[in-house]
Amino acid sequence: MKNKKAEDERILSPVFFVMLVVIGIGIVSGYVIFYSDDVNVNSDEAEILSNRIIDSIVSNGYLNERVLDDSFDIFNEAKLNKALFHEEGYFYFEIVVLQEDNVLKNIFYGNEKLKLESQFQGKDFASGYYKEFFVIDKNNPEIVYKIKILTASKQIIE
Repeated sequence: MKNKKAEDERILSPVFFVMLVVIGIGIVSGYVIFYSDDVNVNSDEAEILSNRIIDSIVSNGYLNERVLDDSFDIFNEAKLNKALFHEEGYFYFEIVVLQEDNVLKNIFYGNEKLKLESQFQGKDFASGYYKEFFVIDKNNPEIVYKIKILTASKQIIE
């Protein structure tokens, strides 16, 4: 009688190596596909920056009373690092507070080139986020303010 176990090993050995090759190709191709894709989070960064600014100037639909003061510090209120907002930096924001088309406050910091650049589409351009909304005065609900916020980000991830 022939050795049945030896015959089974000869058949399983090539199948085992084929399975290893298929699994290896799957792992390598998954790795290449995952890490070769460019990830651009600039639009998300611009939206997060806008939301942080909104949270610092608006509370429950009311305008933060300190916003209209000359001593108002947006970096302190929004807990932003002022060092990131320089003329050649990767971020920009602009806040305009209006009352009946009269500009009461205009705050802007950062790389102003990004403001223009954010109007274009593409991975080589900054991503922008624009939001416009109305809030009321806490002391006098008849006074309505229009708030315009533009944020832009061109953070380069390498």
